[in-house]
Order: sequence, then structure tokens, then C-alpha cells
Amino acid sequence: MKSFLLTFFLLNSFFISKNIQDDKIYYNFISYENEIFVSSNKGIYKIDITKNDFLVIYDETIIGPIKSDFTKNPHFKMKFLTSSNLDNLLPGGINSKSITDITYKSNYLFVINNGDLKVYDLSYKFFPYESVRSITNSSVGTYNGVFVKGKKLNKVTYTDGQIKEFDKLTFVCYNGLLSVEKNSETILYDNDNSIRSNAQYGNIRDIYFIEASKYLVISTDGLYTYDFKENQFYKIYSSESKIIPLKNKIDERLQDRNEFHFIDNNKYISINLEINEIYIVEDKLKHKIKDVLECDINGNIFYAISENDFFVSYKRTKNGIKLTDEFSINEAHTIADYDDLIFLLGNNGLSIFDKTKKIFFIDYIIDEFNSNAVFKSNNEISFGSMHGIYKILDVKKFHKNLVFKDYKIRNEISLVMILITAGIFFIVLILLVWFYLSRNISDRNLIAKIKLFIQKNLNIVTLKMLEEEFNLDYFEINSLDKNFKPAKFIKKERYRLVKKMLLNNDSIDKISKKSGYSKTYLLKNKYQFIK
Repeated sequence: MKSFLLTFFLLNSFFISKNIQDDKIYYNFISYENEIFVSSNKGIYKIDITKNDFLVIYDETIIGPIKSDFTKNPHFKMKFLTSSNLDNLLPGGINSKSITDITYKSNYLFVINNGDLKVYDLSYKFFPYESVRSITNSSVGTYNGVFVKGKKLNKVTYTDGQIKEFDKLTFVCYNGLLSVEKNSETILYDNDNSIRSNAQYGNIRDIYFIEASKYLVISTDGLYTYDFKENQFYKIYSSESKIIPLKNKIDERLQDRNEFHFIDNNKYISINLEINEIYIVEDKLKHKIKDVLECDINGNIFYAISENDFFVSYKRTKNGIKLTDEFSINEAHTIADYDDLIFLLGNNGLSIFDKTKKIFFIDYIIDEFNSNAVFKSNNEISFGSMHGIYKILDVKKFHKNLVFKDYKIRNEISLVMILITAGIFFIVLILLVWFYLSRNISDRNLIAKIKLFIQKNLNIVTLKMLEEEFNLDYFEINSLDKNFKPAKFIKKERYRLVKKMLLNNDSIDKISKKSGYSKTYLLKNKYQFIK
């Protein structure tokens, strides 16, 4: 059953105005040693978020725009930022065509708009990490290290699965399984997912407490019960495709009924761990499911993401699991909820759905999010991306600040409405085609220059170097074209070079100098590069 759905592209919902500095003329921002400075007609100011007006005088003798070394810039030309994504990222009432510079500091967005400095408070906090895969109360799992209670682990350097904390015991599902207890690390099942590994239990993705020293383990191979004291795995179910847990009631069912509910090969399955009995609740769901959760007290309503990019809802009935709604959405791989809000995470961003009003907020945060990198606790929810952690500290307050007009939703649309909608669609389509054909090719030329610079300096290039070389913020470079992401391009070029040199039997030392990768990293991932 397809439903008419209201969709909003956020303009003013995710920034709250904190202060506006309009008594001076501001020119540009400079970043130096993790501090932000802004030039003006009354000197250079340092941005200090602990101050009420956010500004502390730094040097009142230098007036006007400045260079990165704090000297006056006599060649500074006022230019307005242009980006297809910028308007979606800015608060309502601000036109990107009037903006000359933009920067972030902690939880604040600073914008120079027609010479005024405007300050906005983000409705979420951001903590930079490299490719966050798992989050808990006191742990973060990334592709550049696993951190438990602030300490970087020694025995594993990354995680592909979840980190779980149980009292004083922490498990890291990194493909293998590692425990941390009293600051002591123990590899319980060694599997680094390399060609040398004997992955007899598959790649471990998650773990749940059952009782005493007994746990339920989810792997790519199936389901296992695991005895921590004996360090023994006992297989109870072999997966046909991929095990997708029904989120939100996992721990409750395990404790109350010793049951675990999941989807595998498009079947809804329940397994009783006490007697090892498998029961197929629904033999064939209408959609092939990527991720799913239950979202009411009785476990009768489900929301899910399908493989063909539909956002769907199901209801448990006496006659089985029935599809109630389906909405076409942008690509998403992970679903999570908090009260009336559903969060959809994908490679292109995070979107929000209001269960009650059936309203979508598309691309609330634009970033590349990792699968199942979500953590909920005490009115907070966190999401892991390629660049760090986004945390909403007060979900209830956050929900109240999602401002939208209260429309009446109807499932049936009149013929007149269909014709009007179709007419608007074609007009917009014609305008988009015209815009595309008339677009200046300067962005493409700039991307070509950036790619050439990266290829010439592949062993030393950094995102900071690109910013300095082309006098652009990383945000501007990243927004030139949706198909060009400098960080991914650098990684791809280095991988291509390493693979070519390995196949040519070049020495690790030579490859390290050419690619910029350390010799240790190359030796560890040699087979991965070739594969």
C-alpha cells in the first residue's frame, strides 16, 4: 500500500541562533593551531566560545582581510560561496549567495554574511574520528583504532562489528572476538579477516548477554551460543543469507523468554535458545529487508529499509506479518528510532521520519554514515560516520525544534492533485535540464586540477594541503561534485598504485615511499591490496 508522504528539505530546523555580531565589518576566517580567527575593520579577533559575544581581540593593529600568516592581504577579493549543497546546510533566512566565508568551532557554525558575523548553535554535537564503526557509553570502534574508556587497544586496530559493554566486561566484535576486563585484553577468537585467518566461526558482528557466562553471538556464518568461561562456541543456526536482528526488543526477549527474533533470506524467524527450536513467523516478506526495528510496546509494528530503497512498515496480525505502508526513499542501510522519530542512515546522509505525522526530513546531516553505527542512552542518540560521531544530546528537545507546518495527511489523492503535481514535476524537470546544460564548466576544470595535484603528490598529500593549494575549505572542495570526494579519491589512487607495484614485485620500502603508507600497514594489508 503506497501512501502520500510529505517530504521536507531542512532549511531552518537544525540551527538555533545564538548571537549576531553586526557592529563591525568582517572579512574572512583563519585557522591556526586549532583556533579560529576572524579579520575585521577593527582588527583581528579570536573566536572564543566560552565568551558571551564569542570574540576576544587578538591584534587591533591589523585592519581588513588577512592571510594565513596573520599579515594583511592587499589582494583579497570579496567572493560569494557557491555550492549545490550549501543552501540545504544553512539556517532559514540566509541566502548562500550573500555568504563570503563559513567555519565550524565546537558546536557552533560561524557565517560571514554581507560583512556581518552570524553565529548559530548546531542541534547536535560532532566529535571527529576516522570512520566510526561502533559506539557505546565509554567505547568507540573505528578503522583507525579501538578506544575503550579513552584507552586505545593494543591487540586490535579496527572493528567491523559492534562493541558491547556488560558490567565490567567489554567485548569487541572486530571480525574475531576480543574481551577487555580490568584493562586486560584477551583475543578469544582470532580472525583478522585476512587470507591467513582460519575463520571457523565466520566474521563476528555482534554479541548479546543471555545469562551467567553465556552469550548469543551473531556472525556471517550463523548464530552461536558462546560460553565466556570455557571460551567455547556452539552453533545453533546456520544462516542462509544474512542475519538481520529485529532491533529494540532483543535484550528483553532474551531475558524474558530466551528468544531471539531475526530475518534471514527474507524470512522472519524466531529461535528459542533454551530448547534450540526454530519457528518461522513469516515465510516470505513482501520486501527484501536490509535493516528492521520494532517500534511499539507489544512488538506489533515494524519499520524497515528494503534492498530496493523503500521505507516500509509492517504490522503483526493473526494472519501473519502484513505490509501497511511503503515509501520510496534515498539510499539507506541502517534504521534506528527514539520515541516518535526514526533515523535513516546511508552513504549520502542521515534523514529523519516522524512516525505520527508521517513527515520526512531529507538529508538532515550530509555525511557518509557507517552501517549499524548507532547508540542510544538516556535521551541521547549517536551516529558514526566516515568523519566522526554526531550526537543529539536531548532527543525530546530536538524533536520539539523540528519545525514544520501541520498538514493533514491523506492516502487518496484526487485527480486534480495528481495533474497539478505532474505539471509542477515537468516544469521543475525542464528547469533542472536547462540549469544543467547552462552550468559553467569551471567546477569540472577545478576538479581536474585537484586530481592532477593529488596524483603528483600522492605520497604526501593531505586534505589540509588541498585547502591551502586551492584556497578553498574542505567543505567547498567536497561539494564541487557529488561524484568527487577528495578523501576517497586519494585512497583509491593510493590503493591502485600499491596494487600495481605489488604485482610488479616492487619492494615494500619503495611502495611506502611512493604511496605514503607505512611499511607496517603495507605488510599487514598486502593481500587485501592485491585482492
